[in-house]
Amino acid sequence: MRSTAKLIALYGEKMTPEPYRIPSRPIIMLKQKKVVLRQLRKQLTALNNLKESFSVLPVIDKQSISAINKSITFLKKQIGVIEEELIRLSRDEFEKQVSLLTSIRGIGITLATSLIIATGGFTQFDNAKQLSRYIGICPTYQQSGSSVKIKGHINRNGDSDLRALLYMATWSACKECYERLKSNGKPSKVASQ
Repeated sequence: MRSTAKLIALYGEKMTPEPYRIPSRPIIMLKQKKVVLRQLRKQLTALNNLKESFSVLPVIDKQSISAINKSITFLKKQIGVIEEELIRLSRDEFEKQVSLLTSIRGIGITLATSLIIATGGFTQFDNAKQLSRYIGICPTYQQSGSSVKIKGHINRNGDSDLRALLYMATWSACKECYERLKSNGKPSKVASQ
């Protein structure tokens, strides 16, 4: 215990890290709503899977199916309420950021809100490199000894949901670019590169 405290003190003296920035109240609220939304969606998926598994049985208990259907209806309603509140809160508190983000092709309100939550309203990171490493989209290379020719890959340490939303946004933007190049007379192979 003492040795750990001593190491932490030495690190603090030598590295002088910046103090932790406490997220703002709206960011804390948005994070909580996002976590609840994720859990509700998981529960909804589990119930839908359960209902589907019952459908192949030779005998189906109507009371069980009724309970599952009521739970699914309730979860869908709660998900809708939380989604609306998440969007409302992000638009009210971060109007400028939401407006700028949604003006970018491929970025909708869901991705804009996720980026605002991940970045603390764009106050937690000093540059794009820090943000890309935090999200987990920054390429990393591992080299040691004789294995110096290892291909790079993204580090996948960050928020997987945000990474998935960014991936989908790039597909949307790439599709628009492809269609624009095709309409300008470019061959398919050229337009797809």
